[in-house]
Amino acid sequence: MDGKNKRFTHVVLPVIILIVVVVLLGIYAYSRISKPAYNFNDNLDVTVLSVNDESVTFRELGYYIAYVEKTFDQMARSYNPDNPADFWKTHFSAGVNSTFTDDYAKSMVRELYIYDYIMEKEAGTRGVALTDAEKSAAVKSGEEEYAKLTEKGKAALGITNELVVAYFLRRRLVEKYVTQAAEEIKNNGFEGDVSAQLNYNGEFYLNQIKSRYQVKYDQKQWDNMPMGKITIN
Repeated sequence: MDGKNKRFTHVVLPVIILIVVVVLLGIYAYSRISKPAYNFNDNLDVTVLSVNDESVTFRELGYYIAYVEKTFDQMARSYNPDNPADFWKTHFSAGVNSTFTDDYAKSMVRELYIYDYIMEKEAGTRGVALTDAEKSAAVKSGEEEYAKLTEKGKAALGITNELVVAYFLRRRLVEKYVTQAAEEIKNNGFEGDVSAQLNYNGEFYLNQIKSRYQVKYDQKQWDNMPMGKITIN
């Protein structure tokens, strides 16, 4: 190949690749906007996730959805106070991990639920349990949080006081187990920030704990899920 052709390849080829990427992103974004209406409330009891063949529905994920939407909504209002909805359409470029804000929020809902489910099971196998006082405190927190949920959120998620209380009981148990597990792996010579290693995206959790469980989810249902519009305006 002569020098002229080499220069052409080095200059033009990256531009062509960039154009193709932009076009593909445009097609994907258009397909998201032009999707037919999806009634989330009609799909509350559809199985959207399973862990070790135990089925989970959107209804069971209700408080996780409310929690993540609330968290992201706070960021959205800082991003654009006049139109927070813009934040949910933002695309983050991070190489192969590029994603839209709403897709990232959906994955967080999934991973937080899976984490709590798995760590609750791990706590049970280790004999970790809540005391009566810890249970009472968790129940009270759950009832208070349920009272704070908007009527729109409750109706959209089909959420009940019992489901929110169950979330807080599970969360308290997981926190208790993680505290004990952190001490164990630290005593076994594991270096670094032990607490971070046991987070839902921590290396120890992912490689040593989650990897022992079989996780599946219905991608079509998650793609249709209107994250960012379920419990907030």
